[in-house]
Amino acid sequence: MKKNLLLGFVMVFLLAFQAFAQTDVTISGKVTDSKGEPVPGASVYVKGNTSVGTITDANGSYTLTVPSGSRLIITAVGLQTQEIGVGSEPVINVKMAEEDAIGEVVVTAVGIKRQPKELGYSVTQIKAENLNQAKAINTAVGLSGKAAGLQINQTTGGVNPNTRIVLRGNRSLTGNNQALVVLDGSVVPQSVLTNLNPNDIESVNILKGANAAAIYGADAANGVIVVTTKKGGDKFSATLSHTNMIEQVSFLPSFQNQFGAGTFPYSQYYIPYENQSYGPAFGTNPVIGYDGTVYDGNAVVLGKKLEDGTYQTAPYQALPNEKKEVWDIGSMMQTEVSLSGGNKNSKFYLSFQDLNQKGVVPKDKYRRNSFRLNASTEAGKLQAGFNVNYT
Repeated sequence: MKKNLLLGFVMVFLLAFQAFAQTDVTISGKVTDSKGEPVPGASVYVKGNTSVGTITDANGSYTLTVPSGSRLIITAVGLQTQEIGVGSEPVINVKMAEEDAIGEVVVTAVGIKRQPKELGYSVTQIKAENLNQAKAINTAVGLSGKAAGLQINQTTGGVNPNTRIVLRGNRSLTGNNQALVVLDGSVVPQSVLTNLNPNDIESVNILKGANAAAIYGADAANGVIVVTTKKGGDKFSATLSHTNMIEQVSFLPSFQNQFGAGTFPYSQYYIPYENQSYGPAFGTNPVIGYDGTVYDGNAVVLGKKLEDGTYQTAPYQALPNEKKEVWDIGSMMQTEVSLSGGNKNSKFYLSFQDLNQKGVVPKDKYRRNSFRLNASTEAGKLQAGFNVNYT
């Protein structure tokens, strides 16, 4: 009984001490950004208890009564969240850093980086993983279907087709309607995208609005495609990839092989100077030439009488469907290797690609070797670099 009493007195004493220790304190302060400007509308509240909190005024100031020993959470739009412990100091000033938004930065004219919300025109960004999703053989083909309003038209056939890129539609009947292509800050012909290794590209930014490309002048009236290639990183990395693809003709039109040419409704006559569409069945009915000669269904007269008095004849039978035998089985092999590395001041990127492609048309082959090297270094305010491309 005495032990229970003693334990009860101890518990009451501890509860009273805890209640005394957790006294409320009133703190105040000012919330500013990295430039020292006040941050109005910032939220200041106790961690784990959002009901105890306040919002900074127009001058970034706040006043709040919180339990001693608690921790404050300060949040604001566009700024990094801060967590500060409450001590004995009655004044707590908070300086907030800007939120890191590298993932939302797009490259505009001459390499200027901006956030999409800061731009007053339409911009579509295509990242490397989306560009190379289908393992396209060149950048122009990889852009097909990736952005609204972007038209990639193949002007030639074969395994390495030429392309025509139209971004803002056909605005002129006789003038140039093709989009301007800018590669790492330099204006290049559209044909460069055909020979550029898609795996060397970091991002593609499509500038649709007229204001977006004003710095490039009248040549950018049809829109601009800004291509940014990969650069070296702070750590060394190496990648190796190999891709195999096989293609073949999926289907061909069906052709009948039961009836030959003739003239409707006189299908038993063969008149060489008429539009022959409906003739008799092969090998069943006699064929009567326009001169009255009756054939046994295995031969037919072609054309009029020759100078020597004879007629040119041909077998009246179905020809083998050799169209199916024309096509080959196409293949594509891509082998790529890249090296990237550097440190805080110097970076390099090296890549090599071997592309070997064979089309479904006989003797339609394409072989491409692409080599790319870029490096840069920085010493104080001095920056230097070079970029080498060889295909």
